[in-house]
Order: sequence, then C-alpha cells, then structure tokens
Amino acid sequence: MFRNAEFHCRVRRYNYQLVGHRLTIRWVQNELACAIDCLIYGNGCKSYNYKHNDRNGQNLCELNSSNQRNNPASLVYSISFQYCERVS
Repeated sequence: MFRNAEFHCRVRRYNYQLVGHRLTIRWVQNELACAIDCLIYGNGCKSYNYKHNDRNGQNLCELNSSNQRNNPASLVYSISFQYCERVS
C-alpha cells in the first residue's frame, strides 16, 4: 500500500500547532505513527500536530485539513506540540 509513499516535513515547528483545521484526533505510540495515520487518511490530511505524552505510552496526534502555507495565522505557539506539514 505504501511502497512508494514518502512523508517528511516541508515545515517542522516545535512548540507550535495548527488550530481550527483538525480532521480527527488519534492516540499513537510515536510521531512516525502519526505521520503514517496522515498518509492513511489520504489527500485530505495536509499536516499534523503531535504532542508527546509521558503517560501510558499514548501520544496525541491531530490530523489537519490545512497547513501553515495556506493558513499562516492558524499556526499558534503551543508548548510541547510539534507541527509538521505534509509534502506528498
């Protein structure tokens, strides 16, 4: 399914998250799982917000329908979050 899939960040921002464009919330084991969930979601997922949580091995993953390029005012300072913009 993902033989030719590629995911890396065009933009990575630490202590920032994109707000107002959330598609869904997932609980994942790590940031890679968040990126994979964005790929599985399809072309509707343009970026994700990831927050490491030290409890129970579950970390917050928010899939977004937009990105910083299209909505720069939606990227806000938010401690502990990482924002990543999908390239492909």
